[in-house]
Amino acid sequence: MDGFVDAALSSSVVKRNESRKKRGMLLNDKVLSVWSKLPDDDEVMEEEELVVKVTDAATTNAEGEGEAVDSSLSVVAPEVQAASEFLSAVVDARVMVRLDTSGLVFDSDNGNHVLSDESVATELAVQRATECVLQLLAAKAGCITLVGRCNKEESLQPLASALMESLDRPVRFVETDQEAIGICVEFEEKRRVKEEARVAREAKQEEKRRVAEIKRQARVEAGKEEDEEEEEEEEDDEDEEDDEDEDDEEGTCPVIVLENRSWFPCEKLSYREELDEFAEEEDIDERNSEMDTYASTLSKLCDVLVNDDVVGSSTNDVTVCSLKIGKSIVGVGPRLQHEMTVLRQLIQDTPRPAFGVVGGNNVKDKLNVLSLLIEMMDEIMLGVHLSPMFERVRRERWYAVNPKEEVVVVEVASEDNSEDTSEDT
Repeated sequence: MDGFVDAALSSSVVKRNESRKKRGMLLNDKVLSVWSKLPDDDEVMEEEELVVKVTDAATTNAEGEGEAVDSSLSVVAPEVQAASEFLSAVVDARVMVRLDTSGLVFDSDNGNHVLSDESVATELAVQRATECVLQLLAAKAGCITLVGRCNKEESLQPLASALMESLDRPVRFVETDQEAIGICVEFEEKRRVKEEARVAREAKQEEKRRVAEIKRQARVEAGKEEDEEEEEEEEDDEDEEDDEDEDDEEGTCPVIVLENRSWFPCEKLSYREELDEFAEEEDIDERNSEMDTYASTLSKLCDVLVNDDVVGSSTNDVTVCSLKIGKSIVGVGPRLQHEMTVLRQLIQDTPRPAFGVVGGNNVKDKLNVLSLLIEMMDEIMLGVHLSPMFERVRRERWYAVNPKEEVVVVEVASEDNSEDTSEDT
């Protein structure tokens, strides 16, 4: 019986994935963001050659037709140009990533606080965070800081441990924002020293090549053969370069996980308004100073902001909408980009027949969504928390058309009939 059930479940999953693949809704079949697929050097050269060929062909056709040739003719699409700008901004920058950690489920393992192995939402959250970090590392980010907000009782240290295992590289967990800034400064100094060493090494090698070329020309003029010592020196230079290029596991880009933002009251902008209406001016100034200090400290970790929090995007958290971003560039992460892609497909090319499911607790927040879906969907199914409210409205409308007096008359008549029946008996 268990085998039959497993086979049925596997078959349903396969059919569902095939259906989603036909509609382009699979996560792995998409370019999830402007920086999700980073081409290697060979692909870049092929694309540049293709652009040159297409440009030359367009120029030739324009000249043949006697049209003016625009020197700025280019076949680069706007989204490609935006991706290029984003990638160039990420290089050696402090990148802050707002993760969706609201669905994390925690567990206890021999007294240790860990992420639950049985929660699908937790596994997906770790996978998406891993994918986002790997793409930023491939883009040569300078420092990657991960922030998120979950239950106030929980810590995000288990998330750092899970990411360390999935990324197979060190992931630092810090409790204070100042500690994270110190780590960024440390690695920036490390990159600076490494760059200076690289420049000095290249200058040294160039000087050696120049001297070797002078010696070689002198030997040629004297009719002597090449010296074997020169080849040994070149091999020594290559070995020295390989030794200097070897870095530790972290390289020059640290991955930092900040503590749960729910522990910090200043994360919410409403914290500024939680003072009593009769609060003194000193208390108001102190609260404003506390909020400003919190936002300015986090802003030091954010040259580029990557938002991958679907749920948190609708909030007024500081890490979502109140940071002073150094390079004024905001990107979307893999999950948020996927949600936006599916939503755009739903709006622009609605599949038929269209069946929508709307859940949640707050009816007020869903009214605008329902108003939009009513015009797009063929049928809509409401969740368990929304349907009672609409059922109540439907009944009130029915009673408005069918007054309660008629029902009372029927009940009275039925009571009279019951009394007559009891007297007859």
